[in-house]
Amino acid sequence: MLVSLVWIALARAAGSSADIELVNPSFGQGALPGVDGSWAGLPGSVRAGMLAQYAMDPLVYREGDVEIGAAVGARLTGQLGVSWDISRRVGAYAFLPVATQWGAADVQSAAVGTGLGDLGAGLKVIVFAPRGPHWDAGLALRGDVRLPSGTANAWLGEDALRGSFGPGFSVSVGRLDVLTGVAVNGRRVVQTADDLTFGAELSADAGVRVKVIPARFSVYVAAVGRMGVSPDANTGSMPAEALLGVQWSPVDALSIDIGAGRGLTAGYGSDRFRGVLGLTYRHVPSADVLVEADPERRRLVLPDDDLFEAADKPDVVVAPAPSAEPTWERGELARVEKTQIVIRDPIQFEKATAVILPSSRPMLDAIAQRLTEHAEILQVVIEGHSSEEGDFAFNYDLSMIRATAVCKALVEAGVDAQRLSIRGLGEVVPVSGDAAANRRVVFHIVERAQGVPTGVPTTPVPWTGAQRAAPGGNK
Repeated sequence: MLVSLVWIALARAAGSSADIELVNPSFGQGALPGVDGSWAGLPGSVRAGMLAQYAMDPLVYREGDVEIGAAVGARLTGQLGVSWDISRRVGAYAFLPVATQWGAADVQSAAVGTGLGDLGAGLKVIVFAPRGPHWDAGLALRGDVRLPSGTANAWLGEDALRGSFGPGFSVSVGRLDVLTGVAVNGRRVVQTADDLTFGAELSADAGVRVKVIPARFSVYVAAVGRMGVSPDANTGSMPAEALLGVQWSPVDALSIDIGAGRGLTAGYGSDRFRGVLGLTYRHVPSADVLVEADPERRRLVLPDDDLFEAADKPDVVVAPAPSAEPTWERGELARVEKTQIVIRDPIQFEKATAVILPSSRPMLDAIAQRLTEHAEILQVVIEGHSSEEGDFAFNYDLSMIRATAVCKALVEAGVDAQRLSIRGLGEVVPVSGDAAANRRVVFHIVERAQGVPTGVPTTPVPWTGAQRAAPGGNK
């Protein structure tokens, strides 16, 4: 951040007051460099970071097929940005570019030095969010404005207010995400010193992401482009560019983008080569927030269903908290109460599936360990619940297969299968009006022995016939 502030303070350059950048940052839920997602995150979530880009020859003058010089020979841009999920449907964002340019040829408006771009801010509204058994989608409207805060004559900003507005659509199917959007970019006609004129434009972007390791590592390909529609503009260009890259989340709070690309067509902002490095920090509200709906009854509630981002947005299922707010010891993940087993953190599933994410395996191992320590617990019912998205049949099936997946994981972690049973209740027993609170797994203790039982069962694992492992021994 200190380096960025120094960079901004040194913002001086020469060139022309026009913005030629083709790839703009997006720090929204599930976004790619240059392509925003049409999903919303957990209300109160904040993402902040920088997208650094190296561009070679983003603005080159030609006479026919002959290059006569570069107005911008090379550019290193740092685009600072932040996004805030105000609610399940509404998000706000802002960004500010800073660039250093060098290597320009001797043309009238060549730009060298460091300059500041125009400050941008906007809103994204999710207007439609359909969801099926193995997919979810979002349709959003996005609008932003650019304030004329850029350094004059630097090819980074303009001296008048401008804005853009348009729809975006995103869909996630299994491990595949597809993102696309179009926009109308309104600006007044800009006449540069080299008889180059800019005006209103149409822009489009699209991206495809494959989640190789859900919530951790993805590969993507993206394309951005624009077309001038102002009758006063004389560029006659339709610049377009493609990017190929990876997104890596070494920890839940940090995402790293690394990519490279090049221009597909000639035109202002389309590069010979582009390198991309992005760092995004994510802050989401804690899942361990107790909401008091009744003075006599407290429960663990998630206010939305998009706590985990990345590129994968898995579902979150939560076992209810006990009647009094728990105090957890360091390293404690699960505990036995009178009528239930309570877990400290949510069990995470891939969205709309029964695939348990690796980050929840320690929680399941802790439940298995508690059951081993408490041999007097003879029977636990693993009860699955879902929210009301989708139809009743799908929600019932999802609650059953998730309860079954948890049961199988506990058996594989060393719990005897005869001590466990499952039931799915779909969406018919909600606990609140909040979707994520209703989407939960509950561990009911339904039978205890008087004293220490004898003859503890040692049933083999039913689906393999193998002898069950000691708790924590089978990963």
